[in-house]
Order: sequence, then structure tokens, then C-alpha cells
Amino acid sequence: MIGGHVVELEIFELLIFLCRKIVRKKDRFWIHAEELSGKFKCKYCSKVYSGGVARLKSHLSQVSGRDIETCDKVPPNVQTEAFIAICGDPSKRAKSTGSTNVNESGESIAVSGSRSFGGTNQMTMHEVYKKKNKEEVDQSLAKFFIMNNISFNVVQSESFIDLIKDVANYGSGYKVPSYSTLRTKLIPNEKKEAETYVGKVKSSWYLSGCTIMSDGWTDLKGKAFTNVIAYSPGAGDMLLGKYPRMYKTRCAAHGLQLLLKDIYKNAEWVRIVIDEARLIENHMYKHTVLLALMREATQKELKHPCITRFASNFLVLQSLVDVENELRLFVASAEWRESNLNKNRQAKKVTELVQNNEFWNRAKEVLQALEPIVRVLRLVDGEGSTSGYLYDAMERAKEAIKCRLGNNQNKFMRIWELFDERRNGNIIHPIHAAAALLNPAYMCRERFRESREMKDGIGFMFENLILPEEKEDFLKQVQLYRSRSTLIFNSTALMMLKTSHPRVWWDYCGDPLPVLRKYAVRILSQPCSSSSCERNWSAYEAAQTKKRNRLSSEMLDNLVYTRMNILAMKKWSTLESQDLEPINLEKLHELSEYIDDGKGGDGDDGEEIEETSLTNLDLLWLNQELEFADYNY
Repeated sequence: MIGGHVVELEIFELLIFLCRKIVRKKDRFWIHAEELSGKFKCKYCSKVYSGGVARLKSHLSQVSGRDIETCDKVPPNVQTEAFIAICGDPSKRAKSTGSTNVNESGESIAVSGSRSFGGTNQMTMHEVYKKKNKEEVDQSLAKFFIMNNISFNVVQSESFIDLIKDVANYGSGYKVPSYSTLRTKLIPNEKKEAETYVGKVKSSWYLSGCTIMSDGWTDLKGKAFTNVIAYSPGAGDMLLGKYPRMYKTRCAAHGLQLLLKDIYKNAEWVRIVIDEARLIENHMYKHTVLLALMREATQKELKHPCITRFASNFLVLQSLVDVENELRLFVASAEWRESNLNKNRQAKKVTELVQNNEFWNRAKEVLQALEPIVRVLRLVDGEGSTSGYLYDAMERAKEAIKCRLGNNQNKFMRIWELFDERRNGNIIHPIHAAAALLNPAYMCRERFRESREMKDGIGFMFENLILPEEKEDFLKQVQLYRSRSTLIFNSTALMMLKTSHPRVWWDYCGDPLPVLRKYAVRILSQPCSSSSCERNWSAYEAAQTKKRNRLSSEMLDNLVYTRMNILAMKKWSTLESQDLEPINLEKLHELSEYIDDGKGGDGDDGEEIEETSLTNLDLLWLNQELEFADYNY
């Protein structure tokens, strides 16, 4: 019997062993690994580890700190299953074992008997579920945009991104404020913040003065609008006031756009090239398939012409020249030749142009001729105190045009005539000539020559700006400044010529000449264009959309006032630092692409438009309805 007991015991142990093997084999996670003797080989990363299914699950779950290296190639669905197998379903555990709070530092704290997972495990838990949840949230967002007729470009706006981040940081317990709370509390709070900002800006006016900008237009319904904006170096938006001894200047940016238009109309060699460039751009963006092929071939976007900004034609031409080699290869490719979209007359003309050396040579000549004018436009087309630089920039542009076209008198003289006509009639005001003289860095240059226009500018100041009791001191101090007296041009002042904006230089170094200092700071603090004003054309219309047309006039005014000053606040720090440093006319920012109709192939690629900080996204369509006209000043 003893032997029989031994046999029975061995059989029993064998059965237990076999049962364990069967159970182990049935675990569904073994399909993700190859079983070896006492080890396993992961099917995803092909690495071999010792242990059984528990270590396999740990390996696949990507939960660190479980005495095994995690798999970096495991599919998301397998990783999720392994994580749940180890940690349990978070939603079920929250109901059955208590709650988990999150402290201010973002670490999880277990409460009421629940198991606590450290910060690393908690992060992994979020990663497991956010993939599926994100798709649901994205669809809800899409539905929200559709049902409320919101422009898709809003997703690119900084304010929308900030909103999403704030809601996500708050958590799932966030409740949307009521209509009444939004209207009676939250909007007024934003207005108070804007008023605080406006008060800060106004306080700078005593020193710097300000420019009042106005811009008029008519909408599609025949309504006439006048946009009035007060600009100061501190910010530059929506401030009104009446000041004695005002003077009126024209928008230099608009004058330069008109100059480019004049050249297009009167210089045939320029017009032909621009028309050909627009033909190429139009054909490339006319069809989705062709556009996709072009993008793949060039790895770049072409710029688009804008009917209200003639400098956009320069950008179109420049973008073509930048990808000349890629376009040549593209129109010679099999994809281009075999496409049915390239069988018509326009396509054949485009092919001929792109393969024509003469076209590219003429295009580069036009760019050379127009670049000096566009360079000045880059100076003035935006925010910033530029009045002390406009005169010098225009003189440099004129000399550059002469240098580049001087060998061809017919081409040069016509552009020179058009340049002078617009310069004197629409761009340079006597105050700009005076500002050039009052720019100490410009006046102290070796090649500086005081022109008749500068003297006339000082005379304009004397007659129109200087108070009667200050006129005698003003003239004396102008002479001291012109003579570069050591009273003001000491070693500190000479060093600051290279490091400071002219208005900052006068504010810091001009104490020996108090009267001249006061007026120099004010003049040198002003802009040369109303570009920032034009970008805010539709502020009132933006507030008075169909969904808001029952708002009171007071609420409409509050919305416009608040919106525009919030936008200005966003630029406050940038403008402050920008207006502390001198402007290098050789290193100006590039022109942004002018937004017109946001076109893309067959209208389905229009999402390429990027938001600019002062552009009303809901009313971008307005630009394409405006004809580029010579406004009467």
C-alpha cells in the first residue's frame, strides 16, 4: 500500500502540474509572446525575459517600476488591456474602492481605502484612456463649430487655445457660466481690465503724444463706417482725444501700395511679368490634384495675390522665384504631362513660361526694381514708432533703384518719376523730414547732409507746433543740437546712438535742451501709417453679427471697446521692447502674406489661412469685396 500511496501522490502532483500548465496556456496574454523554458520572447520587441505571464503583462503594460523593462513597440490596444489586467479598470475601481484626489502638484492621493498609484502610474492611466476619449472630444468640437456657424480658423486663435487649456486644467467638474453671468459679470470684468490698460496708455501721452488714425469704408449693405484709432508707443489702439496744434499726415503704407500700383499700370515690362506670375499661381491653385502635386514637388506654398494690397504681387513673384528649380522639374515630370488638367491653353502657357529662361530673368529684374520700395513698406506696415526713419528709408530706396536700373534709362526714369510723384504727394510730410533731422543716429552719420526739406520741417514745427512762449528757446536749442554740442553729445549719448530708439535717446539724453526734447520725443514716438487701423475695419461688424443683433448699443460698444483693447494688450510687451531699440533699415521684418480669399484647390484647401492678431476671422471675406482705389486725402 505504501508503494500505492507513492504512486497516487506522484500522479496527483503530475495532475496539479498539468493543470497549472493548462491554466497558464489558456491565459490570453500568451498570444503576445513565445513561451520558452522558464522564459518568454515578446512578439513586438523580440526581447527575451525570464518569468511567466505576470511579468509578460508588466512588460506589455508600459507601467514602469515593476522589475521588468517595458515594451516600446506594443500596440495601443494591447497596452491598454495589459494595463487594466494589472491595475484594474480605473472607472470601476473608483466606484468600488473609494476615490482618488489629485493635489495641487498633480500627484494622485488615494482616499477611503483606495490603492494609491504614484505620479508615474497616474500619468500612464491618463494616457491609456485619452486616446479614445480624444476622438470623442474632437467630434464634439467639430459639431460645436458646425452648429454655431463658427469659422474653422478659430482653432488657431490664441484665445481659443487658452480656453481649452484652462478647462482641461480645471478638470471634469467645470460648469459653464450662465448666459446672465456671462453678460452681467464676466464681460464687464474684461472691460475693466481693458480700461486699466487704456489708463496706463493714456498716462504715456503727456510725454510721447499720440496719433489719431481714421479709416473709412462702405460694407456690402451700403453702410458707411469710419474707424478712428488713437495710437501711442505704449500700445496703439482705440484711444480718442482732442489735442491742440495737431497736424495731418497720410498713411505711408497706403502711399507705397499706390506707388506699386502706379508702376504696374505705367511700366509695361513690370506689368507683363506680374501678370504671367499670377497666371502660374492661379493655375497651380485652381485644382486640388494639381495643387497637391505642386506642394509635393516644391515642399512650399506659393503666395496669393490680394486685390486690396498691391505689394502682394511682389510676394507672389518672389515665392515663384524661390522655387524656380523645383517648378522647372515639376512641369517636366510625367505627372504634369499626363494630367488632363494640363491640356488646355492656360496650362500650356504656364508650361512654356516655367521652362523659359527669359521669364525667370525678367522676373528677377522686376524683383530687383521693386525690392527697395517693398523694403520701405516693411518698415511702416505695422506697429511701432517709425517717423524718425521714413525719410532716410525713402532716400535709400531711391538710390537703390537708380543703382539697379541706371543702365537702362527708359526703365529707370519712368520709375523714378513715379517714385517722386508719390513720395512728395502721398508719403513724405514736412514732419517726417524734421523727424529725420531729430533722429540723432541719422544726423551723426558721416555722410549725413542736411537738406532743404529738413529745414522746412523744422520751420513747420516752429509755425504749427511750438507754443509762443517756447519759440525763442526752441530755435536756440535746435542750433545747439545741429552743431553737435558736447553739452548734449557726451560719451553716454554717443554710445546710446547705437543702442536706443531715437525717442528713448531724447528722453534720456535731452535734458540740456528741454524744449526741443519735449517735441522731439513726441514726434519720434509716432507711426507713419494707419495699417493697424485698417486691420481693425470690422470691429463693430464683428460684434453685430446675426446672433448678436439684438444687443443694446451700449453692449455693442462695450464688446468692440473690450475686444480691440484686449488685442492691443497682447502686443503691449512686444511693442514696448520694440520701441526701446533702434531700427536697422538693413534688417527689417518680412511682409506677412496679405489675406484675401484664402483660396486653395477648388476651394477645399482654404484652411491654409493663418490668423493675424488683429484680423477679424469672421469677416475675412470683406477684403475681397473692396476695390483697390486711390483714396482722396
